[in-house]
Amino acid sequence: MATRVYKWRTAPAYAEGTKSVYVHSATGSDLFGDGTRDNPYQTWGRAFRSGTNPTEIISWGRFSEMMADGNHSCTIKGDYYGAAVFDGAGYYVLYGFRHTNLIIINTGIGEYDLVVNSGSVLYAGVGGAADAYPVGLAGYVFGVAGSSCLIDNSSLYWGVAGGTTAVKYVGFSRPKAGYYKISLGCYSSDTITHDTFYGCTIENRTRKVTSSFKCASSVFGLWDMFADESAEFTQVLFAKDCNWYYKDILEDSSLEDLKIVIDTLSESEEATFVLGDGTMTIGGGGVTDIPSAIAALYAAGRITSKPTFTSCIFSEQNSSDIFNNPTKQDLTLKNGSDAIISPDAYYGCLPPCLNVPIMENSDGVAETWDEKSADGLLMVNSDDEICIDEASMATEGSIRSKIIRINPANTMMAGIYSAYADKFADYGCALWSEGIVGQEYEPGDVLPVGRYLVKGAIVYNNSNFENRSVIVVSEENTTFANDNVESTLLQLIDANISDVVYVRALATIYKKIKQGDGLQRGATYLNCGNSNITYRTRTIVPGESFIAVNAIDDFSATDPEYEIGIMFDDTRVPSSEWIPAQLFGEFFVVKESGTVKEDVNGIPVSSGNYLAWQGTANGGYSASRRNSIKQQYFQFMFVIQCVYDSIN
Repeated sequence: MATRVYKWRTAPAYAEGTKSVYVHSATGSDLFGDGTRDNPYQTWGRAFRSGTNPTEIISWGRFSEMMADGNHSCTIKGDYYGAAVFDGAGYYVLYGFRHTNLIIINTGIGEYDLVVNSGSVLYAGVGGAADAYPVGLAGYVFGVAGSSCLIDNSSLYWGVAGGTTAVKYVGFSRPKAGYYKISLGCYSSDTITHDTFYGCTIENRTRKVTSSFKCASSVFGLWDMFADESAEFTQVLFAKDCNWYYKDILEDSSLEDLKIVIDTLSESEEATFVLGDGTMTIGGGGVTDIPSAIAALYAAGRITSKPTFTSCIFSEQNSSDIFNNPTKQDLTLKNGSDAIISPDAYYGCLPPCLNVPIMENSDGVAETWDEKSADGLLMVNSDDEICIDEASMATEGSIRSKIIRINPANTMMAGIYSAYADKFADYGCALWSEGIVGQEYEPGDVLPVGRYLVKGAIVYNNSNFENRSVIVVSEENTTFANDNVESTLLQLIDANISDVVYVRALATIYKKIKQGDGLQRGATYLNCGNSNITYRTRTIVPGESFIAVNAIDDFSATDPEYEIGIMFDDTRVPSSEWIPAQLFGEFFVVKESGTVKEDVNGIPVSSGNYLAWQGTANGGYSASRRNSIKQQYFQFMFVIQCVYDSIN
């Protein structure tokens, strides 16, 4: 039978296939696709250059291609936040487009001798101008020109982090400086809101090149700032690792950029200024924090302009205290950080989430993925990344997390962040436990309408297709032929859900055991006491869990009466079901009378599946789907399947 139609979450706003074009990097087709939901293209380039001049490109998957010829009016969208990742691989550029629900990483630095539209030099980088005419004019910078995006390790148009009022829920992370160093700016007098700025030190910073910068409800972490810019900050949090600099009026070339340091021990009744070692130490006269230090500089005539602060927070927490894992592109907020205003409100672009880092080695570290549980197609490599084992002949694999313990009294939000999940699509893999392949067809067989993976090399509809390419059959009663090698077609079954993590939970530890009580193969146990134990020469610290390799081994403790908890997959405790949940967002599935509640599409209802935190009209998460957490102990699992017989 034919494959099921994709259940896209984004409906076309314009004529489908012409102005609203759909792209699926894993199973779309540039040859046989028509840009509709049923038959998407495979690349953005094919969609944008299809001749229909699309207004929006709605996409799913991972893209790495040159997109430096945008018209400054076309919007590239992820089907939902995180559904689409653009990886510039340090070379490719995504320029001249507006963006929504995208993750953009590793773009080129913009040093390309290109000319666009009106003939202005292309200041290549993520973002665009207000329209095609003023390209290259800093006053018309649109920035990201969209919402709900993460831009990491990428160049920015004109080097400007900012844009218009449409630029909200955007993370500017570790931006690259191309032709221009990184500045802050907004189009006209707009105010950008709920954005996150992370990882830009003074070496890569310059004062604004646009006329205005207004920012509200945002977070700055490890992002150096200038004290002599007339920016406006309203309800903005600055992490402790944000340093402040200004240009001294003496124009001393050796001290051109001076870092502000506050002397909290000064008892002077007037502000004092001491130059030295590339810093300006300010004390006395009530100078106790950055705003008062800047005010003192301004009053003394040492600077002629300054930012204004309204209800801002100058936190004592560093970026590592505020964000879960910023160096791994995880800018979600740690529960308990100063950036969380209340259970329903927060600063920055991403909501508070549980810290379950998927890219760290868990050996001896509590609350991380257990690399020793990786099997089959999955492994943890030398860079501590969960990835495909390219030497494996397996077609599936899984990995489990350690036991995650939370306090249900104060944890209202939870989530898992995985910008890297889509990279598995490069191997024809899916994070999904159900079957993703159907019947295999031989040359001459009549093909049902659907999508197929080429095994070998074939000729279909007078076109040649190489091994591992995807073809779309849109006509009844067609067939294919071999292309010099023995080949088949493997039908692809759309899972209708992607980038899935499975979760199970317990409210409490049902049973505890001592050394000698026996372990069961594949079961998960938690060191719930306050002393180290040993399992298979491995030290298990308090709060850490382990998975028993077999029923012969035992754990050992200094105290023979020391107890550990039985958690999952042990016949002595109640079983817990694995529930699928979409990555990016809350994972807690809604249950009614013990039954998982499903939506009209048969997908479990949870913020994890439909990303409810993106659901309100002005961005952010929808509180209507958030539920108090009653469980305390959680475990997660990735399950991956490959459509190939082997990946070699």
